[in-house]
Amino acid sequence: MREACRKLWLEAVVLSERIENIAPLEADVLSARALAPLSGLMKIADLHMTPGGTALFLKGSHYEAEVEAARNDWAFDLTAIPSVTGNESAVLQVKRIKHV
Repeated sequence: MREACRKLWLEAVVLSERIENIAPLEADVLSARALAPLSGLMKIADLHMTPGGTALFLKGSHYEAEVEAARNDWAFDLTAIPSVTGNESAVLQVKRIKHV
């Protein structure tokens, strides 16, 4: 993540700590890779994102089932962006997360 930010000239804070040990961040953008199923990521995003923030989650070939399961407990806007590195993978852009 740090290398991507450096190459893209992005200002970002990359934390290498357990998310459970971090105080709420008020992040405009939140990203995670290989951390938890989407339902669990929603709980983390709800805690750490600003109300108008965006989450970017890299998900594998079963992301559609994770989205379906997450919708049982969460309302959210979703854009699935096809991955350029995996045929069936996607980057999930998630906004307006709300626990239902």
